[in-house]
Amino acid sequence: MRKAKGLLAAAMLLVVCQTSTSRGASSDVVSTLSEKTALPAQASSSAGPAKSAAASPEIPREVEIYATRDVGAGQRCIVGARTDEDGMNEKPVAYLSNAKGGFSWEVSLSIPTDTYQGRATHCVASARTLFVLVQSDTQPQQSLSQTLLQVVELDRKSGAVLGSKSIDVPNISAAHTTWVEKGDKNFLPDGNDLVVRGRYEFISDRDNASKKEPSRFSVNVSQHHNP
Repeated sequence: MRKAKGLLAAAMLLVVCQTSTSRGASSDVVSTLSEKTALPAQASSSAGPAKSAAASPEIPREVEIYATRDVGAGQRCIVGARTDEDGMNEKPVAYLSNAKGGFSWEVSLSIPTDTYQGRATHCVASARTLFVLVQSDTQPQQSLSQTLLQVVELDRKSGAVLGSKSIDVPNISAAHTTWVEKGDKNFLPDGNDLVVRGRYEFISDRDNASKKEPSRFSVNVSQHHNP
């Protein structure tokens, strides 16, 4: 009887030891797997910013692009407007990208004193000059606002402003608004001139029910700075 009890006790002790060993091994396996799965995640996280830092400069999120145009020599003119947090109060901007994938320069353009916002919508280039079309609004309320047009001339190498010229429909004296729709065909070089093609509407036509279609216009502007 004593021998049988001794054998039973030994058997129970062996089971307890095996159970304890099994739990320890299970814990070690879970710990090892956790460490192995954590390492690739950490490597991926650190690799993301490094790739982003090495990437080409990006245009800020608050800038809306209105047009991009190839101007030769591996460069592209990019024009648009920077807005506030609410996406309003546009201020015109222009960039010149280079063949290396970065920007040669960036410039913020001023708008006429009697306007409250403006956007750069078109651009063309000569050998030494970039010409940017800026459209500015006089009031925040569209039904009362007039859009004014202006060509701004920039030094192609530095982005410095060389001059500007207001554009208007010839032989029109009544109050009106003008605008130029998107597309390279509406702002393009023609010899020593620039051709601006757009539309105009009399302010009085907004106040009646005539539903008259806006008229078209085309004007030539001299490239009088560094052609």
